Amino acid sequence: MMRSIVLAGLLACYFTVQAQSPLTEADAVRIGLDRSDFTTWLEAGRAQAEGRVRSAGRWDNPEVEYSYEEADVAGGSVEDHFYWLRQRVNLAGVHGLEKRSATYERTASGARFELDRDEQAALIRRHFYAALAASRQARAVGRWHDRLAQLVADVEQRAQAGDASRFDALRLRHELAALDGERLETRARAASARDRLFALIEHEPVDLQGELLPPRAEAAEPQDRLADHPQVRALDAEIRAAELSARAAERGRWPEVTLGVGRRELDEPGLSASGNLFMVGLEVPLFDRGVGQSQVESARARRLAAERSLLVSRLGAEMGALARELEARRGAAQALSDIQASESLAGIAESAYRAGEIGVLELIDAHRTELAASRERIRRALAARQSHIELQLMRGEP
Repeated sequence: MMRSIVLAGLLACYFTVQAQSPLTEADAVRIGLDRSDFTTWLEAGRAQAEGRVRSAGRWDNPEVEYSYEEADVAGGSVEDHFYWLRQRVNLAGVHGLEKRSATYERTASGARFELDRDEQAALIRRHFYAALAASRQARAVGRWHDRLAQLVADVEQRAQAGDASRFDALRLRHELAALDGERLETRARAASARDRLFALIEHEPVDLQGELLPPRAEAAEPQDRLADHPQVRALDAEIRAAELSARAAERGRWPEVTLGVGRRELDEPGLSASGNLFMVGLEVPLFDRGVGQSQVESARARRLAAERSLLVSRLGAEMGALARELEARRGAAQALSDIQASESLAGIAESAYRAGEIGVLELIDAHRTELAASRERIRRALAARQSHIELQLMRGEP
């Protein structure tokens, strides 16, 4: 019994620790894409596309007809019963073309749903790294606030002992008050960014874990690989669907046939007879020959082909621009990181101030400069990450 209690306690502790594990970018994307309402939205769209395929190219429903005629004649009455079963038949293959066109439309919808999923993943990544950057901004300001608070306490002690001026202590105290307000603002922005992220992925708030600075951009995207982009694939399928719809409309000049079979039963005085019936009806395509609809679909196919060409050109240009932008922003952030990795400017200024080599204004300027560099490094790293996310989306990467 005791062992069971201990085991249950250990398991509870384990799951508590697991529940509080830091959230990575991959975890956030997976959780956000698995949201029930988002998956329902995607599945409903796929079901709509599937329903359109099922409803396309269907045969007309057969018709059942019954008619009754009665006439009074000398010696009694004549009753005539007619039973008909008719079916409209298209011999030009229009239904098959419509079915194939709807299948390509479903393929296009699937590619666009894939693009919607990629865009949702990109949105989650933007919020994730915005929250991560805001948290690091808040921590950077908080660390600097603590460092400046310690410096203020040291200078005030020296001022009381007569080793520093009261002006220096008061000036540093004002600087600390201003930094305290900035600390509150960065904390509020970090909390808001986290709230937006966890509301988007519908997850309880936990710590975030990740590298803000993205990896280097890959080589330029080959032109032939752009054909695999979801938006390009969707346009390819829509072009094919429009071409098939145009072919189906062109066949509107072919008449449809109505076939019918039936039975006739005749009852009259002194005679009762019955027999089978057969009929053929032929549509006369006099007013509607499908010319207008064929023109519409042909023009749609040409327009989509032009749109595809423009899209491929735009994607290639934007990918190149984003790759250059990513490298520039990444290099700028890395340069600031290299500077910060060297000797601390504020540390040198504090030593020089204690030695009487510089005044309090130079000391404050050194602190401001180093804090600004730290925050600018985070901003540039975030800008580089945002470019990386856009490049991922442009390349159709999940």
